[in-house]
Amino acid sequence: MAPVPPCEIGTASRCRSGLAGIEEGPAAMKSLIVVIGTIVVLVLLVSSGVLGGAICLNNVGCLASQDNGITIDSRESVTVSTGNP
Repeated sequence: MAPVPPCEIGTASRCRSGLAGIEEGPAAMKSLIVVIGTIVVLVLLVSSGVLGGAICLNNVGCLASQDNGITIDSRESVTVSTGNP
């Protein structure tokens, strides 16, 4: 994360509220749209079977893409495959 710039004249209210250095306006909206768009594309690729993957945490469980979408369960390991057999 970039360092927070020092407070300047005219921005005192933002500095006091702790909002110095946080994007506002069109740049923040563009960033939000990019993040949401990326998530939507990844979900479409996983649900269509083009993209597959999994992540497992010890003593927690696994999040994995399966034939019927994304599953979360308490397995210790997962086998991931993509495409038709």
